[in-house]
Amino acid sequence: MMAQGDRLYVAHFSGFSVVDISDPTRPAELASVRVDMGMHNVWPNQDGTLLVGSQEILDGPLTLWDISDLSNIQQLDSLSTAPDRCVHNGYFDGDTVFAAWYIDGIYSFEIADGRFVQTGHHDTFPVDYPPPPEDVEPLPPIEGAWGLWSFGEHLIVGDTERGMMIFDHFPDTIMGQPGD
Repeated sequence: MMAQGDRLYVAHFSGFSVVDISDPTRPAELASVRVDMGMHNVWPNQDGTLLVGSQEILDGPLTLWDISDLSNIQQLDSLSTAPDRCVHNGYFDGDTVFAAWYIDGIYSFEIADGRFVQTGHHDTFPVDYPPPPEDVEPLPPIEGAWGLWSFGEHLIVGDTERGMMIFDHFPDTIMGQPGD
């Protein structure tokens, strides 16, 4: 969930909802969107016209939604890195979308014409990940970049294998310290 002003944005097993919380004792659903396999997280932009969401499932994408008209919410874009991967969390910071993508690392995007445009990437898990055995139902790998948060030009990354890492973020590049 993410609260912004009088609205609460809720990811759930069947999709996501936007809830009016101007009176916290009487929340009222403003919109609900059904998404196959549900949503793991959702996050609006600052003016509440766009929303990013993630699906923590095999081939789980980062999605972009136009929520400017709550009676007509439209998916604008969907981005996956590989069929055996999934994104964990995505969020807006100003006009930039940041995403932690487990074994594929961290990404930054700008939005242009309703599409994600990649502006940065750093692989925090530079190891070849073996495919699962054929007799095992595959699950998305959940090692690597678990979460990230921006602080000005810096990104704090929580990585399941390497711990906390700090990066500098400049559009078109995400750079760590030598040896990272």
